[in-house]
Amino acid sequence: MLRSLLIVAALVVGTASAHASKPAHQGIDTINRLAGDISWQQQAPQTDAADAPDVERIQAHLRWVSASLKTVVPASIKTSAVARRAALVAALDRYIEQADFPRHDVVNPSANVRSRSPRFVDSAGRHCAVGELIRVSGHTALVADVQARHEYDFIEDMDVTGLSAWAVAHGFTETELALIQPSYSWGSPGRLPTPHELEQQRLKDEAARRVPRPLKAEQVASVTTQTLNDPNTQGRCLVGRTGVVELDSEVVVGNTGDVRASVTLRERPSRVQLAPIARAKAIVERCFEQAIADATNAVIRSANHTFPAAISDTQTTALKLYSKAEIRESILSQGRVWHRSGSRRTALAQCLAAWPGKPNAVKVPVVVHRHRGDLYIDWRTLGSDFQANRKHWHCVQDTLGYGRLTARGLTDVKLTVTVQSDGTLQ
Repeated sequence: MLRSLLIVAALVVGTASAHASKPAHQGIDTINRLAGDISWQQQAPQTDAADAPDVERIQAHLRWVSASLKTVVPASIKTSAVARRAALVAALDRYIEQADFPRHDVVNPSANVRSRSPRFVDSAGRHCAVGELIRVSGHTALVADVQARHEYDFIEDMDVTGLSAWAVAHGFTETELALIQPSYSWGSPGRLPTPHELEQQRLKDEAARRVPRPLKAEQVASVTTQTLNDPNTQGRCLVGRTGVVELDSEVVVGNTGDVRASVTLRERPSRVQLAPIARAKAIVERCFEQAIADATNAVIRSANHTFPAAISDTQTTALKLYSKAEIRESILSQGRVWHRSGSRRTALAQCLAAWPGKPNAVKVPVVVHRHRGDLYIDWRTLGSDFQANRKHWHCVQDTLGYGRLTARGLTDVKLTVTVQSDGTLQ
């Protein structure tokens, strides 16, 4: 596999000029423009990739790329980005197992039935692999930018400055992103929409947005619920608090479209702990009020809304804010590796059994992501030991890092767990 990846990488330089000259929206016959069907040839060498179910073909490619990303880390990757890279490779593995990939919509009986092409996000909101990595990293604005300008384009044909910056910050090269990006079958038959069809669809969407429509109470309620439960908003407004808090909210949209939001924070002293960085109660309330007002105004601006009557929505939202001790206990209590059969303890014991010197225990610095509850190793603290035992650290990462913890913090939580030789965690 490593040899295959190096061969593909060597071919990239030689084919770059050819890629640049290809017209936009041109299809290919293989799963990936750079790697071709290497992944399928290794998985099922006696069968034709073109005859395989599309989902299986995409999964085979992405599993091949994921294994390669774990094995080969380019020297150009900054040390500060290694942890983010590892977390996103773990996210890619989950995406592969979910198998909810983009699809093409437009069909034409005269199209080449073998034709394939990328699609960044489809009409149902399904993200391609690269788009999913950008989305889970929190850069939804970048996803929207790429989608608007390069929905059907190959990575190496995209002209988006932010994409290059994102790759550097998250530990990937642009060549790696191009290797990740699958193509999708147009079915039998299928074709790419022409530039004229894309423009017609854009004009149709714009016309639909100009049609007057009344703002609904359900929209206001939904925006409030989403805002109060948004991890970014909670992290910004409630930082420094752990325990259980309740938020009483009232949002009023007047018949002129003006928005008024009020939030009351209720916290019982016996159930809430405050760190020195915790904001005062009044500041927390204003923070949530501003977030709700901004989100509601964004919905109002998204279409030509009318206001036949004032809308009022009241809610009470209870939030559990986990402490570091509770997050640690959640890690220790996990019993299985969700992506394969067998217990976590058995898998970790196998990792340590293969470790040079067969240590009795290994201390593992971990980070729990504040948004998703993803668990990953804090590679930056390992130093030279990571380079010396890369394969074994990845074994531990692959075992611990799958699945999401319900207990997560308002900020990324760093702690250390110890893996014993029998696979138990302490």
